[in-house]
Amino acid sequence: MSRACSTHSSARPERPRWVQPFAGALLYTRYNFLIRFILKRISRQEGGSVDTSRDHEYTDWPAVERFASRIFAETSPPPLAKPPLHAIPSIPPTS
Repeated sequence: MSRACSTHSSARPERPRWVQPFAGALLYTRYNFLIRFILKRISRQEGGSVDTSRDHEYTDWPAVERFASRIFAETSPPPLAKPPLHAIPSIPPTS
């Protein structure tokens, strides 16, 4: 997966700031015969489950959350600091 990400990103002039591959799910029970057959062959070659009677979830959700938290932390503006009271100019009374 990382090879696919690097190949894709090197073919384009702009580079993504964050790249993180994640596994997904094999939803065998939702696929038609052809898709199920193809994915079962791929899964067998890769050492994954070939039990098509149920779905298989491979997503590492804590890793997804850590990745999202990192992006949020890096893109969120810093908290606004309150200026000290002596730095706030006083407004003269109007006459």
